[in-house]
Amino acid sequence: MKSLFFDTDARADDARRWLIASLARHGFQVWTASEIDEAWPHLDAEIAEVPRLWIVRCARADDDVAALALCRRVREKAATRAIDGVRVLAVVPPDAAALVTSLIVAGADDVLFLPSSPAEIDARVDLARAQVDVAVRADRPAAADASGPQLADALATGVAVVSRGGSLLYVNPAFGALLGRRSEALLGTAMTALVTAPCSARWQQLDARVYAVGQGDEELQLRHADGSAIDVYYSARRLDAAADATLTRSTGSDWGSVA
Repeated sequence: MKSLFFDTDARADDARRWLIASLARHGFQVWTASEIDEAWPHLDAEIAEVPRLWIVRCARADDDVAALALCRRVREKAATRAIDGVRVLAVVPPDAAALVTSLIVAGADDVLFLPSSPAEIDARVDLARAQVDVAVRADRPAAADASGPQLADALATGVAVVSRGGSLLYVNPAFGALLGRRSEALLGTAMTALVTAPCSARWQQLDARVYAVGQGDEELQLRHADGSAIDVYYSARRLDAAADATLTRSTGSDWGSVA
């Protein structure tokens, strides 16, 4: 599986090295480009050779022109050529929060703020790989039996699907383990019952933001089955409007990475 890492600042830093190493660990062959003209040819390659995961990094808060242009072109080419499983992960510095909405409108599927911990980077790449695999397999009759939930069940990272009303529609075993519960027992549970009281307002604001702009990230505390509070990093992305659900990812400091 190919990926393309577009970074206008090609200097080797820790964040870049961690991200490229994580891509390799998740089975991606990594191509790099620091100029738009270097990236375009990859979109015109044979369909099987087109990178399925595009990492578009804005090295500075004002470095958005090339990133937005590439996001748009990737999305347009994927639609025009009917290329399945193309995902765009935008990578931005912490002071570039204002770029997030523009990047999503331009075609980014997810946003990663760097610097982030190696566990958070791994969780994002793990999630992106699962999304690519689901889309690619769904487009292949020979793999029609490989559904999204089946793939998510096998992940070491946690995945949940949350309804517009805030109830858990799907929880994989890793997400249940984060809370010390069986995943089946969490089905139908309201997120408001899992979020600690001090984080209740933060959760409500995050939920509203996800449905307003398509995604959101927040540090929260969730209730463990033993009564303790678990610090997590919760990232949500709005799925198909017909499903009216969100895909959530949490990274607990005591639990490694979950998505």
